[in-house]
This record gives sequence, structure tokens and C-alpha cells, in this order.
Amino acid sequence: MSRTLSVTEYRTLLHDALSAILDTDALTMPAALMYTPSAHRPALYADSCVVRGGPGEGKTFWVRALTDPRMRAVAAREYLMPRLERTEAVVGYGVQPETAQPTAGELRAFTALSRAPCGAPSP
Repeated sequence: MSRTLSVTEYRTLLHDALSAILDTDALTMPAALMYTPSAHRPALYADSCVVRGGPGEGKTFWVRALTDPRMRAVAAREYLMPRLERTEAVVGYGVQPETAQPTAGELRAFTALSRAPCGAPSP
């Protein structure tokens, strides 16, 4: 026997199914299957302050990849950016606070070190 779902039930069903798939993709990506398109390279520059993109374009994936030493090494090799292997990526903002996430005071102190706008050479 079947029943008809309400609009709200359909929305909930789709939201839950798609959210789980999108989150899983970025969390479980094996380093050997990492996709490294050339269009993503500029987002990996050390002076990139804001990475823009629509849903599903790789922003969350790259945050997770850059905080994982194995995946960061793959990116360094594939993009010919050895500096990535010497970089320690820390998430500065997110839904789930991490232990390495800087405090507001630490962020203020860090930004006070350089008065140059994002992307401009430091004095």
C-alpha cells in the first residue's frame, strides 16, 4: 500500500538525501580519485582571500582537502605548487568549530601584522 507525500515531506526527503550525498562526497574522497581542474588552481594561491563559487563547485571540498596532509600533497603535485606541502591550512570559520580554529583575538592579531589589502604585497 502506498500513500501520497505532502509537499513538505517531499522537500524534506530531497533535502536530506541531497545533503547527505554532498557532505559525503567531500568527506570520503580518496586522494587517488582527487579531481584537480585547472580552473581551481587560483583558489589555492596563498593570497586568495575569498574563493567564490556556486553550490557544488568545490569550495567545501578544497577546505577539507587542504586540511588533509595527504590530499594537500596531491594538490601540490598536480598543480605544481610545492608551497602547499609546507602550508598548514586552518579553517577560520565554519558551522562546526574545530579545535585549531583561531579565536577572534587571534584573527585580529594576525590581520594587524599586515596592513596591505588582501592580494596586495605586504609592505
